[in-house]
Amino acid sequence: MGVNTTFLKFITIKINCHGGILSTGGLNQVLDILKDIYIERIRFGLRQCIYVEVHRNIVDYFIKRIELIGIECEVNSDHFPNIVSGYPAEELFLTTTWLSEGVYKDILDTLDYKPRFKINLVDSVQSFTPLFTGNINWVASIRHAQYWHLYLRFPKTNIVKQWKSMVYTTDLMRFSKRLETYILDQAAFNSASDSSYMELLIRHMDEADWISIINDEHLDLSPFSMAYYEGLNKQDEDHFWLGIYKRDEGYSVHFLKDLCTLCLDTRIGQICTTPWKSIIIKGIEAKDRTLWNQLLNRHAINVRHPLNELNFQIEDNSTDALQLKKYLVHHFNVDDTRTQGICFGIKTRPKSEIFCNILIRKRYLIHLGPIRLLPAYDILVAKDFNPNERTGYVFASALFKYLLPDQLINCITSYYRKYAIQQHQIPEPTIDQSFTAIPASYDSSHIFQCPHCLTWTEEGMDSAMLQDYQCTVCEAPGIDFKWIDRSVLLTEMA
Repeated sequence: MGVNTTFLKFITIKINCHGGILSTGGLNQVLDILKDIYIERIRFGLRQCIYVEVHRNIVDYFIKRIELIGIECEVNSDHFPNIVSGYPAEELFLTTTWLSEGVYKDILDTLDYKPRFKINLVDSVQSFTPLFTGNINWVASIRHAQYWHLYLRFPKTNIVKQWKSMVYTTDLMRFSKRLETYILDQAAFNSASDSSYMELLIRHMDEADWISIINDEHLDLSPFSMAYYEGLNKQDEDHFWLGIYKRDEGYSVHFLKDLCTLCLDTRIGQICTTPWKSIIIKGIEAKDRTLWNQLLNRHAINVRHPLNELNFQIEDNSTDALQLKKYLVHHFNVDDTRTQGICFGIKTRPKSEIFCNILIRKRYLIHLGPIRLLPAYDILVAKDFNPNERTGYVFASALFKYLLPDQLINCITSYYRKYAIQQHQIPEPTIDQSFTAIPASYDSSHIFQCPHCLTWTEEGMDSAMLQDYQCTVCEAPGIDFKWIDRSVLLTEMA
């Protein structure tokens, strides 16, 4: 298998672990190959896959070795995304629904193709695994055992459509395959907002023989709550589970080899990868607890990180995003900032899929052809601070890095105020409708801001232009915009 590596020193190899389930024996074989070619670390991704950086001189040799043990991989690409599932959290954070580990495995056992769409398999009563970051999002019904809601997000769009019926467990992968094939063959998903296209798609899918029922259930999605997903914790009367998170997202091959050996010695057949780039080992017998503590001691693995560090979703393979996360967490710790109930996301690339209720998005203010200058950051908030919502508003925009922590803390304060209002702990504030008089001509010392979502207009805007203007985020009319002094604005940010 030839790979064009002319301009790259290291090549990123992606290995899918469908559902976030890793066979202990299979992982052990991969680690043996990595040891043979002196690779010391691997990483896990947001979609529960494995990433390995391999030197270009030995990448073909590595791929051949991997294929010999029956494991497929991708080279510097993601044409076949991993299937995300709530399996790692099942029976740890979720114990009250009909969904079980066995159901997830039954679904994955029916997979007979390589999905090109992102598929998510999730329980609706949890927030540990993202619900709608896939293209084909299966969400377990609450009242109907073995039936699943389908939320379809068309490729290259933010359009999410709920399917009219619920599909039975054993048909999920077959349904997904037919759906994906038809959409890609038609290449018509750019017109996904057209109801006629959806009707055509539904008619096509209805031609097949599925086990399904009419969707008579409205899902009230649970508010986001971060489960503490690391440490050695009680699973049931006789078992424990271990969660391991690494601050730099890198896991030592030597440590993982010892972990696999201990799993095999104590009859644990699988390891789970999570959407938080961590790993979970379930079913540790109480009598073996000491052995696992010894493993953590031997490799100096810390398992008690603060929650304000665990509740981040950042892009895969992004040193820039990882450094920004460390910078923000440092400020949270210095200011002793509470972040319970919040999931932060960091996005530095346009096509990244990030699950969060507060998103920090990096962009450049100056574009000179391929050259990008003057990096700045926007803070975006999901609708109602619900990370499963794909729409929201801009809390602040075009911030330089030194302004970002304080504005982020202001955004966090806004979240807790909204939560308090929803819980009727404080009265809802009255909105001051008085505005400063707007000058007739443009003045560079002032700027216009939307009072509804706080978005700013671009420079050069005057009051005459506002008459036909519409907010680019919430679509409020330009006449609603407030005239503010730039110096006051910068003072508030700092």
